[in-house]
Amino acid sequence: MNERARQEARTDRRFTIGMLAPCPFPTHQGTQVLIRHLAAALSRAGHRVHLVTYGYGEYDEALPFRVHRARRFDAGLRSGPNWTKPAADAAMLVAAHRVVKSEKVDLWHVHNIEGLALGALLKLHARLPLVYHAHNAMGPELPVYFRRHITRVLASKLGDVLDQTLPRAADAVVVFDPDQKTFLEVSGVSPQRVHVIPPGLDGSEVAPADPAEMAKLRERYGGGPWLIYAGNPDPYQNLPLMWRAFALVREKRPDVRLLMVSHHPAAAFAGELNSSGAPGGVVFHQYRDIAELRALLALAEVGLSPRTLWVGAPIKVLNYLAAGVPVVACRSGARHVVTPECGVLVDGTAEAFASGIFRLLLEPLDRDGCRTGFERFSIEAQVPRYEETYAALLRDAG
Repeated sequence: MNERARQEARTDRRFTIGMLAPCPFPTHQGTQVLIRHLAAALSRAGHRVHLVTYGYGEYDEALPFRVHRARRFDAGLRSGPNWTKPAADAAMLVAAHRVVKSEKVDLWHVHNIEGLALGALLKLHARLPLVYHAHNAMGPELPVYFRRHITRVLASKLGDVLDQTLPRAADAVVVFDPDQKTFLEVSGVSPQRVHVIPPGLDGSEVAPADPAEMAKLRERYGGGPWLIYAGNPDPYQNLPLMWRAFALVREKRPDVRLLMVSHHPAAAFAGELNSSGAPGGVVFHQYRDIAELRALLALAEVGLSPRTLWVGAPIKVLNYLAAGVPVVACRSGARHVVTPECGVLVDGTAEAFASGIFRLLLEPLDRDGCRTGFERFSIEAQVPRYEETYAALLRDAG
């Protein structure tokens, strides 16, 4: 949207937004964090947000927006397909219909492909405008959840079909970067309907750290230098690359240690770690709350993101930047996030990844520069762009 169109789209109107999050909520998973921060920022801006989600989450938290829970079908906390998720999604559709009847919703803002499928059904029933927030693309991502070659091929084909059909049902599509916009346009979505809005977070959630909390962790784990991976063990994270790179680092720098920080237990990582043959020097820490995560990030010299999947946004990298942690990331997975002022982009090989780690250990980047690099991903600064998208959509709908 050019500046003139933005001026025309601006409005003081406050919207009532129905939001579909087909996942456990809230959790510490990147997608759920982004959804929570977006819904909270919209609420702080004066909009009414009604979020429809699964019947359970990872923890309880007072939220500044209304959460409508579907009937509980426990599909676990991990990403990827399983046999329970269709039932959980169907229960969400029932809950969303209740919201349509009880609230004067202006539009639906839906997340991920499952949310789009549910939103398309709601659109048939309620005739409300539909905004699809495309966190990923199914063609590239769906195969990573399977191991057998034939299953991966079939998953890729199915993902391609979903990418080329379902987004056309949306009246507007929000993507994270220009590459994803081009991908959707090639798949048949009108360019006028695709809006590029970078992923946004509330950076204050991970900074600054409590010195007392940091002191406890230093006493527990000792000195570094520390690398950190703060994320989940899902296949799209490409963790085997990180294990191999860390092994190369330890050959030359046995003093370097890797802190694996997650809301998942160590057992979720251990099988993959053992099969990949990573050396010692790895410490697993299942954090209990955000205050502890802040302190863990503050201990680290370098944050790691081995993800090579080209579509989507590595939320962990945004957390690193907000906390002032320089980043080594694969170019294909973080090219729209990491700049030379806040990290190093490398090819997706163990040798290149290890080289990037050595570079930042030898030539540390300024932590304040990393925090400055985060500013363009501040969710507060992005709220007007969502408001513009909503206003233009409702104006076009008459």
